[in-house]
Amino acid sequence: MTKRADGTFIVESMSGAERAYRVDPQAGTCTCPHFVRRLSGTGQKCKHLQAVEITPQPTALERAAAKAAGLTDEELLRFAREKNGSPAGAACWLELARRRNLVQAENQPQVDLAAGTCTCREFMERRDGKRIGVIWITCRHLDKARQEAIKDGASVAPRPIPPGVLQLLEGASEAERERALAVYQR
Repeated sequence: MTKRADGTFIVESMSGAERAYRVDPQAGTCTCPHFVRRLSGTGQKCKHLQAVEITPQPTALERAAAKAAGLTDEELLRFAREKNGSPAGAACWLELARRRNLVQAENQPQVDLAAGTCTCREFMERRDGKRIGVIWITCRHLDKARQEAIKDGASVAPRPIPPGVLQLLEGASEAERERALAVYQR
């Protein structure tokens, strides 16, 4: 179904035949054989007219958004300024904002609290620096996500205790062991 500029629709045949009919919802007419031969002038509607009436039509903003998605950033900015205050201008501003958010999201490190990992350079350099064993590997993003989760009341799994730490603490007193392991419980 395609809406034309004059307010009419081109509706493909529902029978599967490669035919299309012109439907005018304002005039209540259709060019299909059933409407032309049997329903014209009776006030009744063929299935094509009914389909046009029940199909939700996109709003001006939705139509403008569909067009804005195909424009370059420069075109969007130019049209947004020219059409400011209209649905077309709003659609251009929204598309520009959507694209900026995508770029920011791509540049934002991904934190996985459950696995205790982050995709930032700081975390990767520490991970690749062979300091795994005794030292808990973290970064500012992972620490911030952990603090926010705790503040929001989420139960955050304690940091995993590396096997090397457990080996080092085998001969320690109970108090020393508790103090050292408390680091991993925060």
